[in-house]
Amino acid sequence: MSASKNDDELETYGAILADLARGADRTEVLAAHGLDEESFEALEERALAALEADDSDGVPAAVVRFDAAMRRPGLPSASQAPTLEAFAQAYVIAQEGGNVAERLKERGSSLDVLLRGSEHYVPRFAKEPELADRFRALVARTGPPKKLG
Repeated sequence: MSASKNDDELETYGAILADLARGADRTEVLAAHGLDEESFEALEERALAALEADDSDGVPAAVVRFDAAMRRPGLPSASQAPTLEAFAQAYVIAQEGGNVAERLKERGSSLDVLLRGSEHYVPRFAKEPELADRFRALVARTGPPKKLG
């Protein structure tokens, strides 16, 4: 996969999550991007794989691109950022794939926590290495989320 295709897919994935966070109809959002559930799942798998790749000691470039796509105009501004711990938990849950909004809700979180946390913390990670280190430690300690049931 070329870097530009990867960038485009991350942008599309971020835009879809942002639309869903604003309460848009899932079927309509996917259709607007030429996707159905199956093709969205494939896109999501590729996007999550890119987001998981740690290509530097700092914040992975894919995470920064994803954050920029999610913060495009129209996304509600954050009135209050979630805790770093809540953001890390939402980030780990989102990496599971599938219906991210549903998985977050099942575990007592939301896309809003993920989006607001991303908006608040990701730009700070590059300027505050200790904050980025705390985030990495939280994500590593959190590990794969436990299934409810």
